[in-house]
Amino acid sequence: MMELTVLGTGTVAPSPTRTAAAYWVATGKTHLLLDCGAGTMHRMAAFGVPWTEVTHVALTHFHLDHWGEFPMLLFALRWGVEPARQRPLEVIGPVGLQDRLHQREIVSRISLSLCVTTSPGL
Repeated sequence: MMELTVLGTGTVAPSPTRTAAAYWVATGKTHLLLDCGAGTMHRMAAFGVPWTEVTHVALTHFHLDHWGEFPMLLFALRWGVEPARQRPLEVIGPVGLQDRLHQREIVSRISLSLCVTTSPGL
């Protein structure tokens, strides 16, 4: 069985009822977060989504309302839980994702193991 939780469908404009794009898809041992826009982390907590069990993150494109909170997710997985996450996180995204993560020192500062896959089709 597959479970879909719509975390956000909104815009980058602040809203008390909508957050930016994010969807949680769970099936078996796979827990996919599709996009990670502003408000995603709080929505996962509010909806009871087991965010620490995320196995994959897919980022559709580089607009901030689709990936802007991704660094916070990585930070939370590294320092927001005990024990800190040890297993790698599969990250799927557009060409250039690995460069963006390393340019902003997101990966080196967080010290979290990522397996990055890019696709020109995203």
